[in-house]
Amino acid sequence: MTSMHNGKRSQFIHDRFFHIGAGQGVASGWYVETREGVRGPFPSRDDAELELHWIIQSHPRKRVSNWHGESGL
Repeated sequence: MTSMHNGKRSQFIHDRFFHIGAGQGVASGWYVETREGVRGPFPSRDDAELELHWIIQSHPRKRVSNWHGESGL
């Protein structure tokens, strides 16, 4: 799925989002699965997508310093 947030295009893996209806043993609503665990419920999928966007933006990416074989000397 492609989503727009603040004019920026983001790719979301569609399997990260799921909806649970009433009567299934947990709170009904939209959920998003992240590396840190499942978050939710959210009232809408858009709200779940905004949460994922916030998580991605707030966690800096780890970079490998010698990606191209640099020795750092």
